[in-house]
Amino acid sequence: MKRILTIGLAVSLLIALAGCPSPVVGPEPSSSAEMTSFVLPMALNLALDADYPGDWNAVAEQFNITDLPAGVDVRQLVPTFTVSTGATVKIGAAAQTSGVSVVDFTSDVVYTVTAEDGTTKNEYTVHVTAPELGFSAFSIAVSGMPGGTMPLERDNTNNTLTGEIPYTYRTAKDSPLTISFDHNGTGVWLASAEQTSGISQLDFSTATGTSSYSLELRNVGSIAKTYTVTVTAATSASADADLSSFSVTSGTSTYPGTITGTEVSFARLPPYADINALTVNFAMSHVAATLADGATTLTSGTSTLDLNADKLLTATAEDGSTQTYTVKAVNNKPDAAIIAMDLDSYTDGMKYIDIKIYDKAGAGSLSMGYLTSTYENYYFPSLSALPFWASVADGDIIRVWDAFGTVKGSTNSVNIQDDVVKSDNTADRWDVRNAETTGPGYFLAGYNVVFLKGASGFVNIAPISTSSTWFSPVPPSFDGAVTAGYWNEETQPASIIHGSTATAKYARLLPGKTHGLSASDWEIRTDGKYFSFTAASATPSVNFGVGGTVTLSITPTMFNGAVASSVFADLTAIGGTANTNLTDTAGVWSTTFDVAPTLAAGTYSVPVDARDSVSGAASKTYTGNEIKVTVMPPKDISISSFTASPTIAPVNPASTVTLTVDVSGLNGDTVSTVSVDTSAINTVGPVALVNSSGTLWTATTAVDAGLAVGDKTLIATATSSSGIVKTASAVVTVSSDPTMTINSFTASKYLIENATADTVTLTADILGLNGANPDTVTADLSAFGGSASAAFTNVSGNTWTCDLNVPDTQAPAGYTITVTANNVANALTETASLNIRVRPVMAFANSDMEADMHNTGYGLKPTTSGYESVTGHDGTTSRALHVYGTNTSTAFIFTSAVPLNAQGTYTKISFWVKGAITGADKAISIQIGSLGSSAPGQIFPCEVIGAIDKTVVSASSHSYTGSLNTEGNWVKITLDLITGTATTTAGNTIAFKVGGATGLTCDFYIDDIVYEE
Repeated sequence: MKRILTIGLAVSLLIALAGCPSPVVGPEPSSSAEMTSFVLPMALNLALDADYPGDWNAVAEQFNITDLPAGVDVRQLVPTFTVSTGATVKIGAAAQTSGVSVVDFTSDVVYTVTAEDGTTKNEYTVHVTAPELGFSAFSIAVSGMPGGTMPLERDNTNNTLTGEIPYTYRTAKDSPLTISFDHNGTGVWLASAEQTSGISQLDFSTATGTSSYSLELRNVGSIAKTYTVTVTAATSASADADLSSFSVTSGTSTYPGTITGTEVSFARLPPYADINALTVNFAMSHVAATLADGATTLTSGTSTLDLNADKLLTATAEDGSTQTYTVKAVNNKPDAAIIAMDLDSYTDGMKYIDIKIYDKAGAGSLSMGYLTSTYENYYFPSLSALPFWASVADGDIIRVWDAFGTVKGSTNSVNIQDDVVKSDNTADRWDVRNAETTGPGYFLAGYNVVFLKGASGFVNIAPISTSSTWFSPVPPSFDGAVTAGYWNEETQPASIIHGSTATAKYARLLPGKTHGLSASDWEIRTDGKYFSFTAASATPSVNFGVGGTVTLSITPTMFNGAVASSVFADLTAIGGTANTNLTDTAGVWSTTFDVAPTLAAGTYSVPVDARDSVSGAASKTYTGNEIKVTVMPPKDISISSFTASPTIAPVNPASTVTLTVDVSGLNGDTVSTVSVDTSAINTVGPVALVNSSGTLWTATTAVDAGLAVGDKTLIATATSSSGIVKTASAVVTVSSDPTMTINSFTASKYLIENATADTVTLTADILGLNGANPDTVTADLSAFGGSASAAFTNVSGNTWTCDLNVPDTQAPAGYTITVTANNVANALTETASLNIRVRPVMAFANSDMEADMHNTGYGLKPTTSGYESVTGHDGTTSRALHVYGTNTSTAFIFTSAVPLNAQGTYTKISFWVKGAITGADKAISIQIGSLGSSAPGQIFPCEVIGAIDKTVVSASSHSYTGSLNTEGNWVKITLDLITGTATTTAGNTIAFKVGGATGLTCDFYIDDIVYEE
């Protein structure tokens, strides 16, 4: 029924609405919840030397700030951030305000941004790190030591640098020692003197110096770590002769040894390692220890050893004691070795000789031809091992080919065994030589030979000659006899013939195929004509996003009558066709190609093929060369930073700021102009910056006086030569006029006993803004016998200190000390005060009630009594004994837990009391003596205690006649130890008793029981 309107009512309502103006509807609340920037600004974080913006990582969805200065405390940093209009920011349940909230970034912090409409929320993780401040190296110069320096042991956790000069060099400690160091801070200081690495000295001598120093390693403008540097000298020679590391070097390769006890061993070395003269590298665990080969003292990195057999080395300690190390012989021979020739191969006409491979451990007696027993390398005495990469196995055959293949005389005419040597100590080049260098049937010096493996088909093992890239005999695809020849690029002897001259074939190892281990590594031709590419290029590089034209050029070099008939390129990788012809211009073949602007940046390979043609012969194709085409990103510029210094300017007077923009051209672009819109801080208009050095553009502009307080945003605009425009912003904060504030004024202690001289350090934290730092800071210390204007010293940053010397005769009282800070230029004066109390000597330990001091045997009576913090008689807050509750009979309410201090010359004991006993008139009585009532010593009935101080003399017995009501005041009660029944207090205790009665209620305090003269 509530949603149904009658027709009449509906009509009336429509008429009424028609006659009313339309209501005004406001804008919808924003649903955006973005955090667009995050910065740790220098102006809000005193430990920083610059503004540190967060680097947004879209993949991890977090801002990263990982380059803070070393040693910065990340637990208390104030960030600024920018979020969507109307959005709110929280960390957990805690609301965050940009530029105000202090955040602990010890671990990653998650910011939750909630949109203005309250529905959309986004989380942003912020990761902040600062490297630990510390030394990475620290050494002292020690005359006579190897290298002249001795490193100190660094402990960056406990902040220590320690070292002991060996006994041999101990006299170096008698003179100042030069220190050298590396660290990640801004400077190293000894008191007020900055230390320079390699120049500054510390004196550790016992006569004039000290055994240790305190060095301050600073980070950005403040002391971050104090290191203790301690250097001593050994009092006796060391017996340490241990070897801590050992390695050998051959050529440019170093091989580490393994030290096991006093034995050094090595893994197998490559066969080209010269084990006859290995350079040794070693380190002794003690700097004064030495290592010798017999009578020859070894020098690490210089001395050599022959390790064909075990070597005994003597390590000598500083004290002359020795120990012997055994360096085991080094093996550089592979597991398999050539041990016999297969004489069966002689039957083919001396075209090649097969050499079988047998494992040394498995070799037995062999009967092959006229060989009746095993002779390891008998026919090849100089060929002691194969290259380590040969990959031969037991039973494989190495086939050595005769370059010419003709028979000379008898069946033993090929004297290959005369001289088979490794030509140059490398892993991939061997020559087969003969003492005779001419005539058929001999291997000629410098000519090629190919080793082929027989067990799994012929496989080329390595190039041989230093000058040739053509090889004889033929590659794996030829499996028959070769009757003649070799080929190289410098000379043209007889052809390589396979089968017959009618089917002549040539073999050439393709470019980039070093070992020719498979048939695809070779080019097989039926003539000797070929060509190679001596130059190939792409010009210019192409800029991505704008397209461009690239020219491909190639220059073929012809050999042996070959003629280039065509050259073409496969341009599919860069958007062209597969067979694009190049045009020959004076021997240079080229083509021009338009690269599409959509092609991604990167490096593309463009294969280039060529064909040669000779009259009457078929065309041949040569492939293998590639041209690299680099497609670059578009031209651009990047603004690394934009800063305005200083970032805080006062309202008055007018000031200036320096504008600095760090901007770079990218991908061939350059920066043409940089300007800054300064309308937020002055009426000058856009300011043109000049290129001051490298990528930095600078200018100085005014900050007008009288601006409204707040952040002022400046916009920098950089324009490139290609017309690209980039902007960046910086903030200058216009603050109120110069101010000076004393944030705190503290003392190292506030309570002093007048019987002991003491020193109190006074510390003032004074913040000056807008040029209002204090010129002088003073305090009136005349009440303590000091200066009426004692000067404070600025020790660091905002911290000022001064020492207050309190004499032992200082009268007990509460003293107010006022510190005054002055800034002359702005006529500013600020003051702050603190109270220091000088009290008399306590009657017994902790008789100020700051610790529980009743005797546990008697306890506190009534049982509800105890200790509470109250405002004391001197106006300061401290603990006092509170006695409260009912008391129906006489009782001890307090007994000291320790004896009274020695009375000495003191004649009085005083204490303070505040409160009342109600419900019955009863008083308190004090007893000095042993526990209990049998030997009370001195008794002081206090009788009536009112609102004024009172002196009490001793009596013969306790009396509780009287009353207690101090009317809310602290009242001082003095016990006269001389008048009346005098006794010495030494060794005695003090106890308080209260009378009892029905209805009696205690509610009073007792505090500060002290001696007085």
